[in-house]
Amino acid sequence: MDFVSKLKFNSYSDLFALERDKGLQAIIGNIYQSFDGKDLYPQ
Repeated sequence: MDFVSKLKFNSYSDLFALERDKGLQAIIGNIYQSFDGKDLYPQ
């Protein structure tokens, strides 16, 4: 039950906010996908 104490608001936790390799870059890349030369999500 020690992990419950780590979930408290405004306290240090190693369970959340762990950065993944190029995560933000992947999300932005998904927005600008194309297929057959056409944007999948046009502006």
